Amino acid sequence: IETISIFKLVLEKFKPSFENIIIITDENSNLDKFAKKNSIKTFYIPQNVGGRFSVFSAVGIVPLFLAGIDVEKILEGAREFFDSFFSKNEWHLIRKAAFIYERSKCYKMNVLFSYSSLLDEFNKWYVQLWGESLGKVDKKGKRVGLTPIGLLGSIDQHSFLQLLIEGPKDKTVTFIKVKNFESSLKIPNLTLPYLERTDFVNNRLFNELINAQCDATKESVIRSGIDVDEIVLETLQEKNIAALMAYYELLTSAVGALFEINTYNQPGVEIGKKILFEKMN
Repeated sequence: IETISIFKLVLEKFKPSFENIIIITDENSNLDKFAKKNSIKTFYIPQNVGGRFSVFSAVGIVPLFLAGIDVEKILEGAREFFDSFFSKNEWHLIRKAAFIYERSKCYKMNVLFSYSSLLDEFNKWYVQLWGESLGKVDKKGKRVGLTPIGLLGSIDQHSFLQLLIEGPKDKTVTFIKVKNFESSLKIPNLTLPYLERTDFVNNRLFNELINAQCDATKESVIRSGIDVDEIVLETLQEKNIAALMAYYELLTSAVGALFEINTYNQPGVEIGKKILFEKMN
């Protein structure tokens, strides 16, 4: 409803030619019928792929291509990880899924602590993927699921870390660390009056500081008795970001299989849409 409402606003305000519009939708949907009626270029979403799992379909690839991103590398990175998983070379993922399932009675939240602001949108996608896929009623009528929390380091160290360290032990934490930001930006070798205690990082790369903060935060969380794992990316490039997303799609699917739920539907969301339609009507 939000997308079509904005589309109407764009049509009214800018009056674009239909030649300059691209539509991404399900084949034979009402939007597809609108596109055909107006001869609008259309890309289709595979029928068996839900929205949050559609990042490697036209939903994600077409806009990324238009934004100048190397989408071939994205697809290559995802394909390599999927192939490796189905060739049984990624047992760490299955072990993690089994751990999450086995400890789900005492660990109700899964915290993703990403140490790069460039991963902010990834965190938001993870929250949707994890929450919408795993928050379900299982075959026995039992409510299952794990609350996803996406944090950014070092920003959220100063707000959420206290709860992690001294709050309830009902969370697991995954740290994502980037080895090399490919930036030569350094902290100036300056001594400021009354602020001499900060000089221990002078002349260091900001990359070094961020990673040292990640390591220190991780160690403090481990010392407090919380279960932790870590994902290390060499750099932030299309291929390894795609592999990271493929990893989380597969991890979510594996955990859903263990919970014996339908990982790919979202009946709880549909209820709200129906209520909105009734109220606005």
